[in-house]
Amino acid sequence: MKYVDGDLEEIKDKWSPSELNEKNMMKIIGFDILGNVDIAKLQLPILGFYYYDFLSLSMIEGEWKIINKLFTHVE
Repeated sequence: MKYVDGDLEEIKDKWSPSELNEKNMMKIIGFDILGNVDIAKLQLPILGFYYYDFLSLSMIEGEWKIINKLFTHVE
């Protein structure tokens, strides 16, 4: 699976960290849970960048499901 970052032309040469045998260094920065919804903030050092994921989750039939993902990177 190719790693998506940027437009479609840019992704053809990018691979996921697991395909590059990079150690998973994801850190959970925090959660904000209210009832059956959650916002999670994660830091992911990948391919020389520090990506930050903001995930919205919802409790559906007793399981947390990711509903939306927003991300950015810091050089």
